[in-house]
Amino acid sequence: MFEQLPDPQQFPDYYQFIKKPIALHEIAEKASQNLYRSWQDFEGDVLLVFANAQTYNMPDSLIAQDAAGLEHAFRGFCQALPPEVVGAGVTGAGVGGAGVLTTLLTVAARQVSQSCRHTWTD
Repeated sequence: MFEQLPDPQQFPDYYQFIKKPIALHEIAEKASQNLYRSWQDFEGDVLLVFANAQTYNMPDSLIAQDAAGLEHAFRGFCQALPPEVVGAGVTGAGVGGAGVLTTLLTVAARQVSQSCRHTWTD
């Protein structure tokens, strides 16, 4: 669901409403290529995925609800990270960006499925 950007042929208005489109696949690519300069840049992109989904979709839609749940879980996960992990950045020792993203989304998806009582899948 958040893995790829919406198809411009099917959702042309998405690109009129959303000024900075980004998807998780793009974030994983940037992380695997060590393109994030800081943890905050990485975190900002992940949060932007969820903000875009909530901006474009109706608040009561499953997509918007899943985005809100994932955002909440992601923020909680980030707050629980030790300062040395955040300070090391996405490409720092022991923090491989694509691996971090996978771990974060696995944890977040589990939390969303429990709190929303439905299973989130991509």
